[in-house]
Amino acid sequence: MRQKILIIDDMEFILFALKMLLSREGYHVFTACSYSDAMEKMSGTDFNLMLTDIGLGDKTGLDVLKEVRKKDHFCPVILHTGAPDIKTETEARRMGAYDYLSKPVERETLLRSVRMALRHTQFPME
Repeated sequence: MRQKILIIDDMEFILFALKMLLSREGYHVFTACSYSDAMEKMSGTDFNLMLTDIGLGDKTGLDVLKEVRKKDHFCPVILHTGAPDIKTETEARRMGAYDYLSKPVERETLLRSVRMALRHTQFPME
């Protein structure tokens, strides 16, 4: 069974590029272009991983992370941003983000983070 990944970003070309990359790796990839779109997709599907941008207009990737933590403790969330900030990264990690990546994310860095996060959920720490 293919693992399901939800990518959330408000920039269509990033959604397209990430979807193509991860689909080629064999993942079943869903996309959302806003916080509300992501919440709608999350209500109908259980995802194995979420990859979200920090800036999503009126909401943030941290808001997505909060909702994921309410729903599913073990679903890893990787945040990515074009404007890295140590305070935001610290807050994201405190809230349980699996990883925090700066854009542009190199292909191998992203794939390594995704693989590790998915492996982590197969064998969660007790």
